[in-house]
Amino acid sequence: MHLLAVTAKNVSLNLMRSLEETVKKFGRKWRRHSKQKIKMSRLKDLPAVLNKENSKGEYSDIVYYNLGQQSQFTETQLNSKKVEDISDVFADENVKKNINPDFVNNPVSQFYGDGKNYLAPIMYTPGGLYYNANLVGEGKKYEIPQTWDDMFKLGDQLKEEGKISLFTYAQAGYLDNTILSVIQEAGGQELLSKLLNYDAEAWNSKEGKMVTDTIGRLVKDYMEPNTVANANVKDGFTKNQQAVIDGKALFMPNGSWVVAEMEETTPKDFKWGVSAVPALTKDGKKAITTFTEQCWIPSEAKNKDDAKAFLKFIYSEEGANIMLKYNCVVPVNGITDKLTGVNKELYN
Repeated sequence: MHLLAVTAKNVSLNLMRSLEETVKKFGRKWRRHSKQKIKMSRLKDLPAVLNKENSKGEYSDIVYYNLGQQSQFTETQLNSKKVEDISDVFADENVKKNINPDFVNNPVSQFYGDGKNYLAPIMYTPGGLYYNANLVGEGKKYEIPQTWDDMFKLGDQLKEEGKISLFTYAQAGYLDNTILSVIQEAGGQELLSKLLNYDAEAWNSKEGKMVTDTIGRLVKDYMEPNTVANANVKDGFTKNQQAVIDGKALFMPNGSWVVAEMEETTPKDFKWGVSAVPALTKDGKKAITTFTEQCWIPSEAKNKDDAKAFLKFIYSEEGANIMLKYNCVVPVNGITDKLTGVNKELYN
């Protein structure tokens, strides 16, 4: 069995290490049931290598490559119907008992909207608004905005002070989570489903305009001035993340990996916090989107049963605990109870 992963800048090193240990552990156990040797390859340019191999009829058994990458490789494979249906993995009694169903009963895992699963969410992180918890929060200099009116009022206050911008984002894709949260708040799953299925008229609805008006105002009037320039150059995302650490921007959509990613340039007394996106109305519900990392099985893979067994191992208590050693949180029930330190606070 061959697991293929990509070593891109925007892929968590901790996740790579956790997968390597998980593969080794699973390989030792799986030899009792299968003659397959398990190997994991790390490729710098996965799409180019896979396209070349696939053209020769060669396929990996599992591919770890997320949606939303610049190459759109996974989306292309899905749209070409080259990704295996893995619904039986999540129908397995042991997996069903362990996994949080919200992570598989959604338009990410069920990409075609047909009730079948194609992508396996192997870890997740809260994709809310990250901030300096020494500066923001109850009893701190700035309170966490509960509504978008509160958010923009705070933005106006910051403009008057002239020292810090309200908002920044790391790079393309990170702002998406803020947009998705606002969509959920404005129109719930119905609006979210319409927009994810390219229903253009949905943007012209009252709820759709609430989304575009809110995000438009945020970006136009309150964003840190260097955000877009940094987001579009190599490694510029670290400058935008540093802006929060240095007190140049207050809020930033991100994932919990930012803690380790920026560790070298983060002062020891700095404390990360994360909040849900503000509600659109005073009585509205706040939402927070989660980033997931996804694995999938090519429909032409030779060892599909072995590949599915590996996915089931990830969702087992043993597999999830291996991943957790590297601060990679598999979406299984009770896993956050085992977190410690800053991660426990962020996932709460």
